[in-house]
Amino acid sequence: MKDLLGDFVLECASDSVNARKTGEMLKREGIAKVSVKGAEFLAWARPLAKDIFAFDGEVTTDEIRYWADQNGIKPHHPNCWGAIFAGKEWKCVGRRRSTWPSNHSREIKIWRLK
Repeated sequence: MKDLLGDFVLECASDSVNARKTGEMLKREGIAKVSVKGAEFLAWARPLAKDIFAFDGEVTTDEIRYWADQNGIKPHHPNCWGAIFAGKEWKCVGRRRSTWPSNHSREIKIWRLK
């Protein structure tokens, strides 16, 4: 009985690791897809993120959403907002509640350039 339980725990742990890998792979695939279709949006948003960082020392999607709204710019897909900070040049340094109404006060990441 003890061996069956041990095998079951190992099997569950293995499934959990595989699920995380699959989830991470799906996340990367999703970012890649929106990065290709949203290339024009990202070409506008990424330099803006760097400018905001240079001025404020940090940046969130809330600031970028504000500028996009002021300029009538919308991504083709909502996931494009997360793709702005994809890559190794940005580092998440914290979280805060979003002030953007459609985000319903959810937590968003605070970013800094490395």
